[in-house]
Amino acid sequence: MDEQGAIDLDRVIQRIREDLEEAQAQSAEASRQGRYADVQKAAKKVAQLASILEHLEGLRGEWDKVADVLAEAGLGQFAAPRRRRTGKRPRPPRGQRTREAAFRIPILQALEEMGGRGRIQQVLERVEELVRGALKEVDYELVPSGRDVRWRNTARWCRAEMVREGLLASGSPVGIWEITEKGKQYLREHGG
Repeated sequence: MDEQGAIDLDRVIQRIREDLEEAQAQSAEASRQGRYADVQKAAKKVAQLASILEHLEGLRGEWDKVADVLAEAGLGQFAAPRRRRTGKRPRPPRGQRTREAAFRIPILQALEEMGGRGRIQQVLERVEELVRGALKEVDYELVPSGRDVRWRNTARWCRAEMVREGLLASGSPVGIWEITEKGKQYLREHGG
């Protein structure tokens, strides 16, 4: 916390990412050594940290949207300072990247094709096939953090929103995306 009591959300997110990587490594090491009670303990910690991380990243995305609206309305003075961007990759101007909504139906279609659930990497590979014609050059650039390609990052934000809406399961195992009955109904009604 700073002197005003505000939390640096980016630091918290980074710390949780580091803790998550450490817990994953501990789980793998315990598995190699046959310490299955430790594997279960580490797996529980991984699941908890992944859930917290996903929630915090969702909050970060929501804050960015609010800050953008406040700035556009000339009310930037009421918004807390924006996070510092790393690297030299500025955010593209509004409207250049493919919007989150473009990923909603493709994510649901991919999951439906996979029998209702799938590993993140496999889901995103199928989503890319489904949206390839709509993706723009800017969507293939790295996000400012340098950790991911913009379209994949946008698809993950879309997934987080769909979890909040109940279209995707919130209690799925780490690394798995899963469609809910509500998501299947949404796909039937809006999938075209």
